[in-house]
Amino acid sequence: MPDETELPSSLSSTSPREWEAAHWADLQKLYHMAAAAEPGERTRILRAATQDAELVTRVLELLEADAESEVDPASTAPSGPASPGRVGPYKLLRLIGSGGLGAVYLAQRVLGGAVQRCAVKVLSLHAAGLAMEARFLREQQIIATLDHPHITRMLDAGFSDEGQPFLAMEFVDGDTLTGTCDTQRMPIRDRIQLFLQVCDAVSYAHRMLVVHLDLKPSNILVSRSGEAKLLDFGTSKLVDPDSALTTTVLATPAYASPEQMRGQPVSTACDVYGLGAVLYELLSGERPWGAASGVLVMEHALREQEPPAITETVSEDAASLRAEGSAAALRQRLRGDLASIVARCLRSRPGDRYVSVDRLADDLRRYLQGRPVAARKRTLRYRSGKFLRRNWKPVVSVAAVLLALVTAATFGYVRQQQALRQGERAERMQNFLYSVLRLANTNYTGRPATTISEFLQLGVTALPEFIHDAADQRSARLSLGESMFDNSDFDHALPVLIAVRSEATQAGDIPMAAEATGFAGMVQSELGHYDEAARLLDEAMHLQDRKGVTAAQRLWIVNFYVSNRYNSGVRLASDAALLQRTLDESRKSAIPDRELSWALGNLATLYSRTNELDRARRAIEESLAIQRRQPYTSCDQSFGLDLLGDLDMNQGKDESALRNYQAGYSSIVACKGPSDLGSLELQVPLARLLVKEHRAGEAIQLLEPAIPVWRKSLPGNPEVGYTLTTLAQARMQQGDAGQAVSLAREALAAQSGKMKHNSAAMALTYSVLAKGLAGQGKSREALEASREADTIFASLSSLSIMSRQIQTDNHALLARLSAQTPHA
Repeated sequence: MPDETELPSSLSSTSPREWEAAHWADLQKLYHMAAAAEPGERTRILRAATQDAELVTRVLELLEADAESEVDPASTAPSGPASPGRVGPYKLLRLIGSGGLGAVYLAQRVLGGAVQRCAVKVLSLHAAGLAMEARFLREQQIIATLDHPHITRMLDAGFSDEGQPFLAMEFVDGDTLTGTCDTQRMPIRDRIQLFLQVCDAVSYAHRMLVVHLDLKPSNILVSRSGEAKLLDFGTSKLVDPDSALTTTVLATPAYASPEQMRGQPVSTACDVYGLGAVLYELLSGERPWGAASGVLVMEHALREQEPPAITETVSEDAASLRAEGSAAALRQRLRGDLASIVARCLRSRPGDRYVSVDRLADDLRRYLQGRPVAARKRTLRYRSGKFLRRNWKPVVSVAAVLLALVTAATFGYVRQQQALRQGERAERMQNFLYSVLRLANTNYTGRPATTISEFLQLGVTALPEFIHDAADQRSARLSLGESMFDNSDFDHALPVLIAVRSEATQAGDIPMAAEATGFAGMVQSELGHYDEAARLLDEAMHLQDRKGVTAAQRLWIVNFYVSNRYNSGVRLASDAALLQRTLDESRKSAIPDRELSWALGNLATLYSRTNELDRARRAIEESLAIQRRQPYTSCDQSFGLDLLGDLDMNQGKDESALRNYQAGYSSIVACKGPSDLGSLELQVPLARLLVKEHRAGEAIQLLEPAIPVWRKSLPGNPEVGYTLTTLAQARMQQGDAGQAVSLAREALAAQSGKMKHNSAAMALTYSVLAKGLAGQGKSREALEASREADTIFASLSSLSIMSRQIQTDNHALLARLSAQTPHA
C-alpha cells in the first residue's frame, strides 16, 4: 500500500462516513480516473488532479480494496458480508461478481416451504458510507417502480445486522450481452434483434422518468431462453421535468456520454449514447474508444471528439464471431446504414443524437426490414433536385423499379414483330425479375434485407444474364440508372447512365440517348461538377428537338438544363421563359403530377430570381397543391414553404416570410432530423431573415452548430459558402470583424471555381469581406473586395430586394473607402 494511505489528521477529526458523504462526487471522479491508469501511475495522476491529500488517500484505499476483492467467481466462499454465508434472511451460495464497491451473490431463502433463488447485491464494508447507502436506497426505490420483462425485478431490500445495505433481485441464469452473442457466434441480424430488447427496456424506463446512466454489456444479461435483462440502476436518476439533472461520474468511462464525463447535466440523451456504445461493441467487437484509458476518454469528451467509424475497428476475429467470412465482409456489412445509426448515437452533442431511444429502435427495425433509415446522411441536393427525389418507402420504390423494368421489356416487345421472339423475351424477363428478387430476399440468402441501393445494383449486375437484346438491355438499365438517381445514389447512377448514353448514340436511338444524357448531366450537377454538367446538358438540349423525343423526356431535359445554370450562378429571364414554354407544351400530353410538380417548383425559383414574384407565387402554390395530394411528400413541401418565404421577404412581408421559413424548417426536421443536410440548408434563409431583422444572436445560435457538419460532409462545396457568408454577416452585425473576415474568406474558397463568378452569392460574400476588412482598418484590402462586389452587382441583370439593399450599402462603403485611399 502506498505511503499516502495513512489518514491525515483532518480526516480523523470527523466521522469517515460524514467526510465521505460530503466528498462523494469528487471521490467518484477521481476513482474512475485512477482506475483507468496503470497501478504505478495512479498516485501521480491523482496528485496532478487534486491538491487534497485526503481525497488521494481515500481513492487509493478504494482501489486497493478493489484489487483485493477480485476473487475466483466460482469460489463458494463469500467475500464481504459480515456474517459468513448469510445476509439478512438470505443464504449466500456463491459469488457471481465483485468490485471495489460491492459484490453480487447467488442466494436462496426458504419462503412458505418453497426455495426461492435470487441475486443478492451487497455493499462492501470498505465502501459503506452515507453516500453509498443513499445510492442503494435510491436504486431500491427506482427498481421498485419498474415492471418490464427485460428489466430485472427487485424482490427485497434491507440492511444486514452489521448495517450493510443489500438488494435481492431476480436471478438471471445466463451470460452478458456480448458474451452470449460471441459464444453463440450470432450474426449481425440476430445481435440487433437482441439489442432491440434492451432498447425496449430503456425506453420503458424513460417513460417512467428514469435514466439509467450506466449502460454497458456487463449490465445486460441474457438468459438461457434468450431474454435480455437490464440491471444495475445504481447510478440512475429520476427525471424532474422542472429542473436539470446533475450528472454522476460513477458511470463506466468507456460507455459514458461526453456530458457525463464533463460533469454536465444529464438527460435521456446519455442513455442514447450508452446504447450506441454498446451497439458499437456488439457489432464490431471493439469499444468506441478501444482500450483508451479514462483519462483519454475524458480528453476526447472535453474536445468534443467523436469515436472512429465502426467500419475502422473490425478484425478477423470479430468477423468470425459474427458468422462473416472475413473482416472485409464484416466491414461491408456495417458500412452505410449501420455505421450511420451508430455514429448518430455517439454524437458529442446531445442534440445531434437520436431524440429518443424509440427513434433509435425504429431505425434499427427499418434496417432489418430493408427500409431507408433516418440516420443515413444525404448527399448534396440543390433546390431543384428537392422537388424530384422523394423519401419513397422501400415497397413503393421496389414496385416502381419492377414497373420500370416491365415497361422497358414491353417497349422491347413492341419493337419485335415475331411472336416467338416475344415469348422468349417474356420468359427471360420473368427469370430476371425472379432472380433479382430472390437475391434480395432475406429468407433465401440469410442476410439482412437488401437496401434500395443494393437492389438496384443487383439489377444492373444480373441484367445481362437474362436479357440479351441490346435495345431491351439499354431500356432496362436506363430505368435502373434513373431509379439510382431518384434514390440519391449518384456515384452508382453516373456510370450506368453514361454507358447507356454511349450505346444509344452508337445505335442511333436518339430519344434514349437524349434522356440518358440529360440524367447524366444532372448527376454531374448534383455532384458539383457544373462545367461537365453543362457540356452534357448542352448535348441533351441539342437532341431534345429531334424526332421521337417525348414530351416527358423534353421536360426532364429542359428542367435539368435550367437547374444546372441556376446552380452555377446564372440568372436569366430567358431560362424561365424556356421552362414555362416547355411546361405549357407538356401539359397537352398529360404528363404525370410528379414531373409537373417538380417543374413548377423549378419555375418558381427562376421567376423569383428575375423578380417576377407574382408568377413565382402562382407556380409554387400550384406545386404545393399537387404535392399535398400525393403520399411521401412532406420533405418536398418543406422546400416549397422555404421558397414562399423567399417570395414574402422579397416583397417586404417579413412576418409572413418568417412563418413560412419556420414552417419549412420544422417540416424537414420532423421528416429527416436536425442534422440532415437538407435541414441545415433550410437554416440559411431563416438566419438571413434574422440578420435582416437585426437578430444576429439568434442567427448565430442557429448556424454555428451546423458549420462543423457542413465542413465535414461537404468540404469545399459552394453550398457551404452560403452558410458561411450568412454567419459572417451575423458576426459583422455584432462587431466581430475578425471572425467575419475569416468566415467570408472560407466562403469564397468554397464558391470560387464552383459557380459563376458574376453571381449574387459571390457579390454578397465580397461585400461582407469588404465590411470586415474595413472594420479591421485594412482599407486597401477592403477597397479591393468592395470593388469586386460592386462590379459583380453591376453585371447582374436583376436583383432581389435584399440584394439591391446590399448593393446600395456596398456602393456607399466603396465611396467612403475610395475617399480614404485616393491612390489605391
